[in-house]
Amino acid sequence: MNLESGGATNEHVRDLIRDMILNHGTCIGSLMWENGYWIIQNEQELNRVCQSLESRADSIRERANVIRQNWQKNR
Repeated sequence: MNLESGGATNEHVRDLIRDMILNHGTCIGSLMWENGYWIIQNEQELNRVCQSLESRADSIRERANVIRQNWQKNR
């Protein structure tokens, strides 16, 4: 696609990918700890990507809850 990198973590590219998914109806897949993005081609890829996102969301929600609990304990 000839996109310029957006710094050490390619935030520019990630923003473009996010926009394509959220605002342009594109099914673009990626996985933590694996390089690259691709167009999702089948339900197996779809399920793998969605399970990865859902797992990350659960982990982040759990961390937020523990931080709130720690805040209450340390007040």
